[in-house]
Amino acid sequence: MSDTKNPNEDSGPQVIYEDDVERQWSEASSIQGVDPSLLHERIRRHVAEPPPRTASFSPILIPYGAIMAGPIIGALLTLFADGDPPPARQAVSVLGLGATAWVINFGLATMEQPLLSAGGDAALRLGVLFISGALFWALYGYWIKGSRRFDQKGLTNSAIIFIALSALFWIGRDATWLTWLGR
Repeated sequence: MSDTKNPNEDSGPQVIYEDDVERQWSEASSIQGVDPSLLHERIRRHVAEPPPRTASFSPILIPYGAIMAGPIIGALLTLFADGDPPPARQAVSVLGLGATAWVINFGLATMEQPLLSAGGDAALRLGVLFISGALFWALYGYWIKGSRRFDQKGLTNSAIIFIALSALFWIGRDATWLTWLGR
């Protein structure tokens, strides 16, 4: 027998490589996974969006707090609704609005003679609370640009604050300390 192979025999495909790199490419599996350098943290950081900013509690509690407990409480709720206090200029404006509403309501409550009538003064004081609550909410939403979204923790905080504000109103209805809050 001879050592030469017959070209008609089926011995497999003849593969000729020009160099070693070409041979390695052909022997490699077509699917080898993802290159570890593509999984580097810096690359993924640019692709992932940060989670949306959420409020500490529902912003609806801002006007509710101003009406139920007074403008000082409404101002404090406005300042801390995002979890972080706003810049100093915005905080001073919110506190200034709270102080103005407090002075008006406290002044009307401590007057010896009614300005309009007993019912008229009560309606005026309630109007001041409604207007200050609406202004606190507008400042929070449009000037401070606070978040209106809240998560599960924000929902729990909202329930606790709602119960606390309601209790503050109902417990202090006939007390003088609620007058000191500007209610």
